[in-house]
Amino acid sequence: MVSFNIFKFYRYMFLLIMITFIISLIITSSNLVLVQGKTNYTLQGWRIDQGKWTGGLLFSYYEMEWVPYRLTVSGYDGADTIICIQHDYDDHSGHLGVDEAGYWFIGPLVDTSTPPDKIPEIYGPDDGVFTVSGPTIIPGPNIDVIEYCFTITDSNALISLGDFAFYWRAHLAGPNESSLWSGASLHAHTSVTGKQDVPIKAPGAYRLYFGPNEGFSGFPASNVSYNVYLINNGNADVIFDLYGNSTQGAGIDLWLEQDMVNSGDVHIAYDSNGDGDWDKIYIDSNNNGVPDVTVAAGETAVLIVNIYLPITASGDVITKLKAKFSLTLVEDELTLQTIVSSNLPWPRRWYQFGSDDFGDASPSNVDDKSFYGTFNETHVFFRFAESAQPDKSLYKYDVFLDTKAGGFDIGGIYYDYRVASDGTLYTWDGTSWVAVSTTYVYISGTSIVLCAKISDIQYEYQDVYILARTYEGATLKDEKGPYMISRTVISEMPLFLVPIVATLLVLYLARKRRC
Repeated sequence: MVSFNIFKFYRYMFLLIMITFIISLIITSSNLVLVQGKTNYTLQGWRIDQGKWTGGLLFSYYEMEWVPYRLTVSGYDGADTIICIQHDYDDHSGHLGVDEAGYWFIGPLVDTSTPPDKIPEIYGPDDGVFTVSGPTIIPGPNIDVIEYCFTITDSNALISLGDFAFYWRAHLAGPNESSLWSGASLHAHTSVTGKQDVPIKAPGAYRLYFGPNEGFSGFPASNVSYNVYLINNGNADVIFDLYGNSTQGAGIDLWLEQDMVNSGDVHIAYDSNGDGDWDKIYIDSNNNGVPDVTVAAGETAVLIVNIYLPITASGDVITKLKAKFSLTLVEDELTLQTIVSSNLPWPRRWYQFGSDDFGDASPSNVDDKSFYGTFNETHVFFRFAESAQPDKSLYKYDVFLDTKAGGFDIGGIYYDYRVASDGTLYTWDGTSWVAVSTTYVYISGTSIVLCAKISDIQYEYQDVYILARTYEGATLKDEKGPYMISRTVISEMPLFLVPIVATLLVLYLARKRRC
């Protein structure tokens, strides 16, 4: 018979309970270590008016600006190797929000008061620690988002940092895009922060775009002309004060372009040496001693900027122009870079045929700001002034000439020659464009110049029509003209580029430009 000892039973039970408790404690402790070691993420944006990084509303941003963001990382454990960010892209109502992102780097996890431009870079996308892919447009039922993804390729480098942050900037689309977003605000979020986002509050009543930045080349003791946009994206009429200065004593002459309404250009101001003090002010609507332009709500003013290069100028002449609404902090600035050279293939004087009163083409590489022509004894030159640097490998820039009977029909005008950016002068043989000779192509700043030999072009008409077009593949992107010019009977110089008012239906009035 086996005897039962109650005391031994309780002792064994006690030991069993203690062992179970210790095992549970070990498991719990292990779980606590895992929880404490898990990476923490926070998405933030830079709020200008408060000067801090915040996860709340962002203010004081306008179209065409770059908004700084950061994803803070605390206690990185190497578990996440792909992190994606998304910004509102398309509101399905015809407006873009954030159209691109860039300026990626990994930096230290600084406090919330450290401005974006004071944060040093630790790793960039080319340093072998992380890469950035995108953009990818992801369709949605109400809006589309634009996505970029970080892929961490060296987790150990980031584990050794422990705490750090991913930094980038998001670009607000414009003009007349992100400010018209149909929702209350634009949002951003990431794959590691759940539904946390950083909304951008829609801009206020006064929103301005002044641009684009442009560049071209000119001779010493000559002048170079640019056309720029001053766009009031707000809901109220505004008087914008204008400021300017140039390096190397280059003069600045401002005009308000009004050819589109056939009322003549209006002189705004003149500064003979670019020192920032206007010699002559012709428009000062608010009587504050500064030249200005009044732009109605939602409207665009086109300014003609003539840069007068002194005979001593060389290298780069930099011109800064600023438009400012004096009653608020709303302002924008642009830069014109004029390269001075005594060895340019074209003559000193250009004649402008016409210009745009708004930005109507995308991408900006094929958005014609204005179109010019000039000539010498042997060649004729055409200048496309674009909103960004032209790229003849991706886009086409063509000038069509109607000089004789027959030709290729575009809008009821029959064109006989095509001066093309692929380096060829073509003629229409009745069925197709056939190569005649070569053309010369020059890219300077944000302009592209096409050149053809005058002797390669046959003329029968006294009046010649010119049409300028840009293409992306086979898709027409922008068009200037047609313009009508008169030619002389002098065989050595069959083109005389002094535009006269067209007697037929043309899209623009062509006339001699002050340049």
